[in-house]
Amino acid sequence: MNQEKAATSEQLAIDGGVPVRTQPLPLEFPGIHHMDDEETEAAVRLLRRRSLFRYYGIDLQREVESLESEFARFLGVSHAVAVTSGTGALVTALSALGVGPGQEVIIPAYFWVSVAAAVVNQGAIPVLADIDETFCVDPAEVD
Repeated sequence: MNQEKAATSEQLAIDGGVPVRTQPLPLEFPGIHHMDDEETEAAVRLLRRRSLFRYYGIDLQREVESLESEFARFLGVSHAVAVTSGTGALVTALSALGVGPGQEVIIPAYFWVSVAAAVVNQGAIPVLADIDETFCVDPAEVD
């Protein structure tokens, strides 16, 4: 390739083309926008009591159980389970559904790695399905 070739819109930036953007995308942490002194005080209270875990601590505060009960009431259901992450939620849901070794689980082809990882964690097989313009699984692609 000729290094003196003028940059064109068809060239990748890494090959001398014009970059698509010159500034990095903004960091997005949507949940952080809804935190205030109440959350800070709750975290500090748990730290001071040395009670950071659900089942272990010097002075258990039962924060997780309180959250689960309050959320279950909010949803109008009998039970809710708090987990540490979206990945934990996926693993918990698949386990509750009895998904296990050898079973196939249809997942969207456009996904965060934890979606497939949660399926594989259960010993199941992720099967990709195309998405539509809503970025959700296209029902026409699932047979």
